[in-house]
Amino acid sequence: GLNSPLGELFITGKIDRETYEGLYDAYVARFRQLTGVV
Repeated sequence: GLNSPLGELFITGKIDRETYEGLYDAYVARFRQLTGVV
C-alpha cells in the first residue's frame, strides 16, 4: 500500500513507474510464496 517505503519512493519520484511495478510484482510473488496465498 501507500504506507510502504516502496510506495513512498514512487510518490516522491525516486523510482519510475516501471521500476515500481517490477518491484511490486516481485514483492507480491515473494509474499505468496511465503504465505501460500494465491
